[in-house]
Amino acid sequence: MTIIASVLIIAGWMLYLRKHRACSAYVDCAVPAPSRATLAMLVGATVIVVISALWGFIEQPLMRVLGGA
Repeated sequence: MTIIASVLIIAGWMLYLRKHRACSAYVDCAVPAPSRATLAMLVGATVIVVISALWGFIEQPLMRVLGGA
């Protein structure tokens, strides 16, 4: 699941950047530029997928800090 999510996030970033570059290159853009909400959601999804990928390394130190096992 993490691999699939990573591929989808990468595709999302590629589409976002392509659309952003196309609209910034021309003043009269036929396609509306991506919104800030799109950027925020991509950043949030990227953070969640990175945490998911690194969870095996994060879990034990986090549990020690939080007073768990």
